[in-house]
Parts: sequence; structure tokens; C-alpha cells
Amino acid sequence: MLWQKNLARVAGVDEAGRGPLAGPVVAAAAILPSRWAESGLPAGLAGLNDSKQLTEAQREKFFRFITSCGEIQFAIAQADAAVIDEINILQATHRAMNDALAQLNPEQYAPLARRKIRRLSALLESPGMPVPD
Repeated sequence: MLWQKNLARVAGVDEAGRGPLAGPVVAAAAILPSRWAESGLPAGLAGLNDSKQLTEAQREKFFRFITSCGEIQFAIAQADAAVIDEINILQATHRAMNDALAQLNPEQYAPLARRKIRRLSALLESPGMPVPD
């Protein structure tokens, strides 16, 4: 696992808002405790999945857990419509993601894109499996 490669903190990052024609793109980054790789996710995160596959009530439940759990570090950043118009949606998305990661200010981290986060979620539920590339 990434934690076994001397990476004490692994940051996951994802965006929302790339689909709409107007409005900001928002990114969130989070660092989960490395011990969860061995013990699995806590009960408060049971059923966590891609937000598009969750109901609004489930998203709200997970948001409350993540933002109130002292063991999870998280940050949120956004790029507004003016930035999107200036540098394009892809670059604005990357900027928001990097800004969210920078707020975490980790000494060392390995940012994961959404696909790898999904794979990591599966690993957290099945400890001992190797990290896929």
C-alpha cells in the first residue's frame, strides 16, 4: 500500500461542477488516517461511494461525518466562472484541486485521482490487497 512506501499521508482529491455551463468548479481534498487501511473504514462511512451514486441524504450524512471527524483532514477550494472563462474549465479544475491540496499542507503526500480513490476504497474494505497502479 502507499502507506507502506513511507508515505505517511495519502491525499485524495475530486471535483464537482465541471458539467454546468455556468458557475464555479469546486474541489475537495481529504487525508484519511493510514490505520484505516488495516482496520477498514469506520461505521460512519459504511456505504461510501461516488457521490453520483448516492442519494442526497447519504451525501449529507457522509459530509457531516467527514467534516466532524477529527481524524480526517479535509479542504475545499473553488475556481469561479471568471477564472474558468480566463483559463478554461480543465485548467480551472486543476487549479481548484491544487488549491485544496495546498490547504492540507502535508509534509509528504501522494494525491490520488478519482479512479484510484475508488480502488483505494475497495482496499480499505479488503485489507492486505496490493495497491493497483
